[in-house]
Amino acid sequence: MRRFLIIWALSWALAPNAYALGVVQISNVSDFNLGSWGIGDPPIAAHIDVCIYALLTLPLTDYTITVSSPGGYVLTNGMQQIPYSLYWEDSGAGSLGSSGGTQLTNGVALTGQMNANILSTSCALGTTGPNARLTLKISTTDMTNALAGTYNGTITLLLGGT
Repeated sequence: MRRFLIIWALSWALAPNAYALGVVQISNVSDFNLGSWGIGDPPIAAHIDVCIYALLTLPLTDYTITVSSPGGYVLTNGMQQIPYSLYWEDSGAGSLGSSGGTQLTNGVALTGQMNANILSTSCALGTTGPNARLTLKISTTDMTNALAGTYNGTITLLLGGT
């Protein structure tokens, strides 16, 4: 049985808000740990739940998210690549996992996200808990076609007010 070990690095950056006094922030960001995969295993689906905080944006909870990766959404091992898809869900605290999210396009802003927390940078006040989810998916076909090895990639999360 072929086994895959996938190491995923996640980096993030914050964009200056479009409003002079506005602030948008992301916290609770972590790496995806995709573990190992073998023939016959289900497709890969992993997520990280984060806190989006917005202060002085108009409307108060409105923000954009742009997720980009050099060379597109692929994990690499030398010249070998495994494509993946990313989805952003902005369902709000207590509702994550209910919609599956909107599929992202590399480097293209997803606008109109409306569930930022306005009371706490760590989503610890008001409606508490993570309020957004980033999901990574890799199909069984793409995993089956990949050569065994360690694959990695980096994505950048860029937030802004709308």
